[in-house]
Amino acid sequence: MAKNPAFPFYAQDFLVDVAEWTAEEVGVYIRLLATQWANGDLSSDPRRLAISGGPEVVKVWETVRKKFTVNGDRMFNEKLEKIREEKNFYLLKQSEAGKRGASKRWQKDINPNGEPNSESVAFKNEEEKEKEVVKEKEEGVQGERKKKDHKTGRQPIHQGNGYLRPVYPNANRGTGQDRRGTGQSTEGNTGLLQ
Repeated sequence: MAKNPAFPFYAQDFLVDVAEWTAEEVGVYIRLLATQWANGDLSSDPRRLAISGGPEVVKVWETVRKKFTVNGDRMFNEKLEKIREEKNFYLLKQSEAGKRGASKRWQKDINPNGEPNSESVAFKNEEEKEKEVVKEKEEGVQGERKKKDHKTGRQPIHQGNGYLRPVYPNANRGTGQDRRGTGQSTEGNTGLLQ
């Protein structure tokens, strides 16, 4: 399991614990808590703590040390370790639940590679394209498709941008513009390239 990069910060509990402390004492305490979270524990020597907690550690040590339990030459904050255990337990439960769900979904114990749940979409598209080509050849359609627009029944014309679109004569009556407002006149348009 990966290391926890962050710990929950219970603001109300923290403020009650440090209500009578100076800003310097609070700053050192938070820095030491963060160092403990990242490293697991701390040195119990105030001079060594000054490396990670800053030079103010020595000055405020008498106040801050009450929040830590000493174990030989190491120390830790019991409340923070309890939070770490709870978080690790929660993450472990989540991981196990995820593995169980994946196992049920993909049936890993039965078939390690799983069974395909459908045909390849790309393969289907290729088959459809081949059928279309064969059908077009049978109908004698070659080169550009000569389909009529379903609304006007006219042949589409090329407008120069690589797309085919139908011409709608009299779409904007009296304006001399086509339906899409491109400014190209449609008056007297016969559906041929202009």
